[in-house]
Amino acid sequence: MKIKKILLNIANFNKSFIKKIPDNKKCCVTIFHDCEREYANKKYGKFEGPGLDFILKAEKKYGIKATYNIVGKICESDTETVKRIKKEGHDIASHMYLHETPKNVSYETLKKSVIESKKSFAKLGINITGLRSPESGWDNRLLKIMVDNGFKWNAESDNSLYPYFIKKGLLRIPIIYDDWDYIAKNIPPKQFLNELKEKVEFGKKNRCYIALGFHPWIEGMKKERLKVFEDFLRTIKRDDDLIINNFKKIYLFSVGQYSFFGRRHNSQVINTLF
Repeated sequence: MKIKKILLNIANFNKSFIKKIPDNKKCCVTIFHDCEREYANKKYGKFEGPGLDFILKAEKKYGIKATYNIVGKICESDTETVKRIKKEGHDIASHMYLHETPKNVSYETLKKSVIESKKSFAKLGINITGLRSPESGWDNRLLKIMVDNGFKWNAESDNSLYPYFIKKGLLRIPIIYDDWDYIAKNIPPKQFLNELKEKVEFGKKNRCYIALGFHPWIEGMKKERLKVFEDFLRTIKRDDDLIINNFKKIYLFSVGQYSFFGRRHNSQVINTLF
């Protein structure tokens, strides 16, 4: 019975999400970036600076506001970059304090990382309400810690076609694809661009939500990758079937505090699945 109730709640929430999308649009898209520097890869972290600079300029050029999931320690080691991202109007979220993968660390380490990350952003006047786990390595311990510390959304690799409340007060935002194939499969930039376009077509066909991710250090390794990134931004910006919004806006939309029509609206959503 519990499983049937959960599935019914998901179905009802999905219908609610679809109904609030303007009739002339087919898909909601989020562009996000995992900013990790040397905390994820000491050898390649040096490419993040040039990659991030290009990405920020490209997004400014096409008027796209993304979400930047940033390792908390970067607030201390590269304060100016974090301030720049904020100044340019992007959404900022946590990527843990030292890029720890939640499922691979103790409860004490996990809790400390989440809290320290939140504090590091607060020192810069940034109140973060979202978190994405490195490698999407989340577990139920993380979800509880997030709720206990005032987080509102969690973005991870997930097969759902729409955001849903995975825990009371905590929205799960599903991620469909990111640029890790450059590393894991060594795919060429042209193939990666085709993969991105296929995901967008999938989203339009199913009239659903998709989140697409990038790592500035991965993009910054090769000029061809940066060119593909800009080409993709140009493509989606010109596509009238798409709505492009960051994770914060998706959360606010899901709880009825933001409308794709440009005004606040009232909505009834599922508070929890559990």
